[in-house]
Amino acid sequence: MIGTEVPAPGGESLPGSPPAVSSADQTRHTLELFRAAFDEQKVAAAWERVIGLVVQPGVEFGENVVFDYDRQKAMALSSALPETPALVYEAHSTDYQKPAALAQMVEDHFAILKVGRG
Repeated sequence: MIGTEVPAPGGESLPGSPPAVSSADQTRHTLELFRAAFDEQKVAAAWERVIGLVVQPGVEFGENVVFDYDRQKAMALSSALPETPALVYEAHSTDYQKPAALAQMVEDHFAILKVGRG
């Protein structure tokens, strides 16, 4: 698992706007940087064992708020995964999402749903 979009554990502490969805362009750039780093460290063969990338699909929760998954806002990100290696997304802070939203997230390549602290 690789990525840079890891939120603070336990959700947001302040109410506000939903978090911005990771951009498709930034996601592609992040993947390029990681691939280059693997090459630079002479562990390019390990790149094929990477299974996922941590991203922000726009979901979050706090003490008094839950920001629900919005499939339309995440559409560009959903299509940004490369064919090689075959990756999925890991989404943090998916606590309190409705079952239908969780199913949509999985359909949209957010196949690892992080729930709970840590």
